[in-house]
Amino acid sequence: MDRVYSSFIVFVLSLLLSAPAWAQDVIYYKRGRKENFNAAEYERNSYFLGLLRMVLDATKPEYGDYLLLPKKVPAKGERLQWSLANKAGLDVLWGNPHPKYASAFRKINIDLLRGHGGIIVLLVHKDRIDEFRHITSLQQLAPFKLGRNAKSAKKELFKKINLNVLFSHNAGSVVKNLLMGRYDVLPVELYGSDLIRKSHPDIVELPNLAFKNHMQSTYFVHKDNKRLHVRITRGLEILESNGRFAKHFNTHIMMSPYRRFDLNTAIILHDFTQH
Repeated sequence: MDRVYSSFIVFVLSLLLSAPAWAQDVIYYKRGRKENFNAAEYERNSYFLGLLRMVLDATKPEYGDYLLLPKKVPAKGERLQWSLANKAGLDVLWGNPHPKYASAFRKINIDLLRGHGGIIVLLVHKDRIDEFRHITSLQQLAPFKLGRNAKSAKKELFKKINLNVLFSHNAGSVVKNLLMGRYDVLPVELYGSDLIRKSHPDIVELPNLAFKNHMQSTYFVHKDNKRLHVRITRGLEILESNGRFAKHFNTHIMMSPYRRFDLNTAIILHDFTQH
């Protein structure tokens, strides 16, 4: 029995040790927080992870096979980026690199949200929507009070263009103040707009009006991992050229808050990326 057991252990260890040998790249991503984590289900539900799988598949002829594996990391937000910056188990993240750690990363400069991540739409109370139908310029918006979260990293954005901005201490009070009429307009990103309107049916989005900022959602890796940076960049270029990048964006349920906004017909009141 001991000999059979020992043989089994040797067999299992040989499989584990041989995996990196046939895989040119072993890439770890942060797994979901559920205890009963299912990697296949998580990948199906995650637009970004599913796209990363497509990227790695598209580059197999040039870069070889790979392993894309989940890793449990007890961190989130800024702390999660610290773990990548300090090579604490992760190989890739997606989103916006924190300025504190940006120098430790190689950012893949391709917007995963295809231009929609930087769109800021305007929310108003549904009973006041007629007051805003005529607006097509900053000058026409200037008399109105805009609400912002005082804790937001972008809280000063609209002050740069001399709009009337009032601040709340948290996101919840911003919405409450809009409903109570203390604010006239609430500028929010597309994803936030969907969340707010689903929970507050009295709030509506002004059609076709928007601002644009520098926000992008990208993949980024450690600065020492040049190979993975080049591989992901190349894969996204391949998927863009064959139309699969656009198809993934246009069909994945996670992207529905973004793709509903038509960039071609939008009136961009101000583009913050130009200064």
